[in-house]
Amino acid sequence: PKKRNAKPRKEPSQALRNVAILGLVSAVAFGALIYYPSTYAASVWPAGASEFTEGVKQSPYTLKDGQKVQLPILYHPDNSVLGLFYLVDHAAAAKVLAAQKVDHLLEPWGVLGKVLVLHVTFEYRNTTVGQYGEIGLAILTKRKGTQPSWLRFLYDMRLDENQGLFVVNLPVTTKAAMDAGVGVWGYPKYVTDIDTSFGEKGHVSILKDEYELNFGTATLPLPTGGIPFVTFTVKDGALIRTVVNVGNKITLGGSSTAVFKDLGGHGPTVTSMRTLGIMAMSPIAAFRSDKMTSVLPEGVKLR
Repeated sequence: PKKRNAKPRKEPSQALRNVAILGLVSAVAFGALIYYPSTYAASVWPAGASEFTEGVKQSPYTLKDGQKVQLPILYHPDNSVLGLFYLVDHAAAAKVLAAQKVDHLLEPWGVLGKVLVLHVTFEYRNTTVGQYGEIGLAILTKRKGTQPSWLRFLYDMRLDENQGLFVVNLPVTTKAAMDAGVGVWGYPKYVTDIDTSFGEKGHVSILKDEYELNFGTATLPLPTGGIPFVTFTVKDGALIRTVVNVGNKITLGGSSTAVFKDLGGHGPTVTSMRTLGIMAMSPIAAFRSDKMTSVLPEGVKLR
C-alpha cells in the first residue's frame, strides 16, 4: 500500500519567535529589577545617618578652565526621577554606539538579540551644583572582548568593571551642570530647555524641539529600594566607569502608559531614540521617586 504524503510541519513564524524572545528577556529583566534593590539598599546607607548624603566629605576638583567643582556632587532627598526600561534590537544598539564612536571600546550587552536601554528624566531641586533638569539615554554595554557574568550582575551590578550603562545623551538645563559633567566625567551634556511636571497622577516632560513624554501611573506598582546608576563615559579617549549610589526608595511597575510624541527636530537625544526604535515602543518597566537622593563621585579610569 502506498504511504500517504505527510503534511509538512509548520514552523513557528518569525513574529511568534520574536514575541517569545521578548517575553522571556522581559521576564528576566523585570525579575532582576525586583530582586536587586533588596540586596543593594542595605549595603549603601551610611550607618546612623538620617539622610543618605549626611557626613559625606567633599573636596575641590579643578576643571580645565580653572573652575572648581566640589566632589562628590551630592543630591539631597528632594529630587524627582522617572526611569523607563526598553528592550531594543542588538543591531540598533550597535549602530548608536558606532555613531558615538565608542564601538572600539564597548559593545551592546544583551540576551537573545535584545539589549536593555534606559531613558531617565530628572528634576533636581536640591543639589550641590544648584537646581537643574536633566534627561539621560543609556545602553547596557560591556567592554569589547570581555564576557561579564550575568549572575554577578544580578547579584550586584557595581562589582564587574567590564559592564555598565554607556551614556549616549545627557541634555541639561544649566551651564554649571554641563561644565561639571563634561569636565569631570566626559558626560555628553548639552544645554537646552527641559520642562518637567511630576504630578500625583502622572508625568509630562518636554525636551525642546525634540520630543514630549507623557506617562500616567505604573501598572502593578511595587515599592522597593532604589537602583544605582553605573555609567560608562569617554573622556580624553579613556573609558570612565562611575558608580552613582542612591539612597531612596522607588515605585517599580509596568509602564504601558508611557507615550512619546516626536516634535520633528534633529536634536542629539531624539535622533538616538529614533535609531534605537523606542519612540513607538512600550517600555518593559518603569520606576519613579520624588525623594531621590544620591552621591556622584569622580569615577574610575579603566585601562
